Amino acid sequence: VSNGRMDFAAGGGHPHSRAYECFGADHKSTHDVMAESLEVIRKAWSEPTLTHSGKFFQIPEVIVNPKPIQNPLPPFYMATSSLDGVEVVARLGINMFLPIHTRTPEQVVEYANAYWAGLKQHGHDPKTRELGLLIPMHLAGTSGEAKARAEAGVMSYFKTILDLRIDYTDWLTRRGVELPTRLRTAAGAQVAFETVCEKHSVIGDANLAVGKIKKLTEQTSAAHVLAWFNIGTVPHSLVMESMERFTKDVMPKL
Repeated sequence: VSNGRMDFAAGGGHPHSRAYECFGADHKSTHDVMAESLEVIRKAWSEPTLTHSGKFFQIPEVIVNPKPIQNPLPPFYMATSSLDGVEVVARLGINMFLPIHTRTPEQVVEYANAYWAGLKQHGHDPKTRELGLLIPMHLAGTSGEAKARAEAGVMSYFKTILDLRIDYTDWLTRRGVELPTRLRTAAGAQVAFETVCEKHSVIGDANLAVGKIKKLTEQTSAAHVLAWFNIGTVPHSLVMESMERFTKDVMPKL
């Protein structure tokens, strides 16, 4: 379909999944490891041979194949949901994704503004960078129908995340380990479905979707929308129907 073209995106992972402990990683050094990892990947994909000597990785001379079809590199994105992460992305001068379902609308705008300002501060041209938004979506003929079809599936996702966060928080507390910043601010947060619909997603009819997406992109200067249709346990048939409605009734108006 893409003839080998791709967009490359990376993120720090979910602390509450215990991925850090599983791999013996320190969440406090996540951003430094991420920065060096991206440097290694860029070199591996753009140079005939890769040699790297850094704080976290020591790589002798190796040849990396296959390489991406895009020249010199495919677009790079980093996903983040913290201001510290935004600072890292801006310093590296790469494109950024913000998930709207993990932060308030005010925080999403704050983080977007910090990204654009940070790019300038670090000598990067914002006009050559791109901000994307990850947006949970479900569309139907009416907003009421969309909410009724999506509620159980969408809320199963938020319940799973909440249960994991609570369990992980209790586990770290019993061990006397300091909570990661992201977890400290969200570990016990319970969210109602109406709040999800209002502040953390696009769930409704086509007109609502067009208006909400336009508002979000205007507020943040985002040029890329990653529409998340298969969130939680929404049935596949409804996911496909929602996607078809989006391509027919929403995309032409954006």
